[in-house]
Amino acid sequence: MPEKVLHHPDVCHALQEAASAVGRKDDRPDGAMRAAGWPSSRPGPEDKAPVEEFKRGRKVGGVKGMGMATQHLPGRTRSVLLATALACAVLGILLLGGAWKRGWFGGAKKGTAQEMVFDLGNGVKMTLCWCPPGTFLMGSPATEAGRQEDEVQHEVTLSRGFWLAKTETTQAQWEALMPHNPSDFQGRRLPVDNVTWDEAKAFATALTERMRREGKLDPGWEFRLPTEAQWEFACRAGTTTAYFTGDGEEALRKAGWYSGNSVRKTSRISEWLRSIPAFKGWFPGNTGGRTSTAGRKKENAFGLQDMHGNVWEWCEEWYGGDYGEEVNPDGPPAQGPSRTVRGGSWYEAAVACRSAERGGAPPGLGSYWVGFRVCLVPGRAAEPQPQE
Repeated sequence: MPEKVLHHPDVCHALQEAASAVGRKDDRPDGAMRAAGWPSSRPGPEDKAPVEEFKRGRKVGGVKGMGMATQHLPGRTRSVLLATALACAVLGILLLGGAWKRGWFGGAKKGTAQEMVFDLGNGVKMTLCWCPPGTFLMGSPATEAGRQEDEVQHEVTLSRGFWLAKTETTQAQWEALMPHNPSDFQGRRLPVDNVTWDEAKAFATALTERMRREGKLDPGWEFRLPTEAQWEFACRAGTTTAYFTGDGEEALRKAGWYSGNSVRKTSRISEWLRSIPAFKGWFPGNTGGRTSTAGRKKENAFGLQDMHGNVWEWCEEWYGGDYGEEVNPDGPPAQGPSRTVRGGSWYEAAVACRSAERGGAPPGLGSYWVGFRVCLVPGRAAEPQPQE
């Protein structure tokens, strides 16, 4: 019906009477038309109600919520909404499962390890784990896969306990004390990398001085790098297998970052360049990898994490084929060209991340695969005791 005719006074009056006859009233002309069963010229409130109620999530049909509201939507629209909600739920479960598998929630449950926390300021903290005195087999058995000639197995005794940082020194911890972050892979929760042995020692000295100045450290204690024997004792935490989680690459995946779980697939260009002898050393099989966030892998019995892989860790003494003494060893008696590094890195194959794996590097070398963690030891007059 034309709009002008629809709004004529006589027509409106007739339509209102028709509406009254069927028990419905609407002051609008086309509302009366609908009451009389005539087609409407434009949608009215009754047409919009289900959609508006759905948008507001109000009571529809006596039940509050979107579930009942969807019954007023077309069947295809309802199906799409339900399918989308189901897909989101499945995706969420898969993402959470993948995050747990990758260790994003801290890996295994925490055990009974004894810990001590130092506040470095601005919300940055450093946790240390207690490593008690003990005797262990240092080195590897002749049957261990990847064993090297310098891993002669022998008994070592550590008569004094010590504290060791729970993870490798992070960039946040480094920046709390040092003026410049040398890391190739930037990230506050990533381990600091590209540090020389001298810079690692400087950090330990600065940490000692700061904690003493703030009254958080007794004068008889000091931070330094662990000896090689301390490092392996702490890494093993009572185990005799290649990794503290067991033997084999699958065991390593639970405890550390190495080339098998820290790299992306190489491009065809990289593969081609690697095939050229002149470029072979620049394009290894794990091109595209990097360090990972500290503290995401499983703890050992002492509460330590990332002892396998991520970055090689500087140790206190010089590297040599001879381990040194069998009681409280502090390295070979003669100096050499290299300082000891332990633990392997994201850049290495699994066998290079074993508890017994030994390495050495010039003390002035800084690289994207080397970092460190600090050790807290007592002075001559003090004997460490774990804090309750």
